[in-house]
Parts: sequence; C-alpha cells; structure tokens
Amino acid sequence: MGQDRHLIESLVGKLPLGATERDRSAFVRRSLEALSRLEQNASELARLQTIDNILQEVSAEVAHREEEDRLAQKRKSLTGLGVSQIFGYLSRLKHKGELESDVSLFDLERELSPEVEEILLEELDGDESYDDVTELVGEIIDDLLE
Repeated sequence: MGQDRHLIESLVGKLPLGATERDRSAFVRRSLEALSRLEQNASELARLQTIDNILQEVSAEVAHREEEDRLAQKRKSLTGLGVSQIFGYLSRLKHKGELESDVSLFDLERELSPEVEEILLEELDGDESYDDVTELVGEIIDDLLE
C-alpha cells in the first residue's frame, strides 16, 4: 500500500493548475479507496487504470468548478453592463414619447436599478453577448414599466 500511495502522490501534479489542496487530498484519498476495493492480485495495469480514472474524475470536477466560476464572474460583469444601460434605454423611451416628459430619468433609473439587477442575475447564464444583454435590459424595463 505504501508503494501505491507513493505512486498516487507522484501523480498529484497531473491535476489541473486550478486544483486546490482539497482536490489533491481528495485525489489521494479516493485513489487509495478505489485501490483497496481491487482484488489483491489485480494487475499493475488495472491499478494504474484505477488511479487514472480517479485522476480524470477529479480533473473534470476541477474543470467544472473553474467553468462555473468563470461564468459567475461573467454573469456579474454582464449584469453590471446591463444596469449601466438603464439610463440610456430610459432616455430613448423618453425621446420617443413613451415616457411622460416630466419624469426624472435619474429617479426612475435609481428606482429600477435594483430590480433590473436582480432579474439580470437570475436570467443571465454568462454566455450572452453584449447585444443579448442590451435586448434583455430593454425587455425587463418594458415589463417593469407596464
């Protein structure tokens, strides 16, 4: 078992760069557990394949987490972009005569911003384009003004 642990620990470096200490520990623990379930006379190839399977699983988990983090950051950025477009959209509505002329755009923007932000955070998945966000902001504002 000591030889297995040494082999497993030597493969920890093959985890993706984003792997945390927790990921590395999980790889070692899960590999040792999987090897302990193999038959005593399992071939070296079977043992290596078992370790490689765990390496692939943990690597996929790290990649998934990194992708989720990337999308969350992008969602936050797109939400900020969307909120920054509220005043411009309201200005266009006012220019078209779709808002009363005595409406304060600054007050209306301040009133709508929290709701627009909340809806954007719920609606966006992080893969939208600038145009998608612009269109969605317009739809949200139109709905909120009805």
